[in-house]
Amino acid sequence: MTALLFKRCVMLCAFLMIPHAGFCAGPTQADRATWQDHSLARPLFAPTRRPSPTGNALAGTPRLTGIIENGGVSRAIFMIPGQERGVIVPLQGHIGNWQVIAIGKGTITIREAGQDRLMRPDRDRLSGLSTPDHTPRSENPPETFSRDELSRFAPPASSDTPPPGMPQ
Repeated sequence: MTALLFKRCVMLCAFLMIPHAGFCAGPTQADRATWQDHSLARPLFAPTRRPSPTGNALAGTPRLTGIIENGGVSRAIFMIPGQERGVIVPLQGHIGNWQVIAIGKGTITIREAGQDRLMRPDRDRLSGLSTPDHTPRSENPPETFSRDELSRFAPPASSDTPPPGMPQ
């Protein structure tokens, strides 16, 4: 009786461990390559990891936040609403429905459906679109403080007495 039970256990284990072609087919080589490319395209364990932006995910004009030039290769950095990190787009690359067609000193040109648009980096994180250089950012003049008011915020400029704990 014990020998029969042992024999059945061995047969069951062997059946479970040997792959059977009829029960399940493994992924094809093309599926595996596609999965690997998709998984390795972005940082795997970044807390802010999001899916790649698609053409439909970006409504309106993207916001240009910077231009990178390194070794003669220029790239544009765009911010997408809802994402913490910028998207780096090379020359002739795409961001949504827009294509970067030119990158110059401080400007880029993007195109959508035959419409070209010249953009400058917009570093103001609160606005949605780039503003032209001739538009003032604020209507209010900067605040000015008297010397007495500033003394509330800053330590004294110099003192003959060293701070506590310093050698004399």
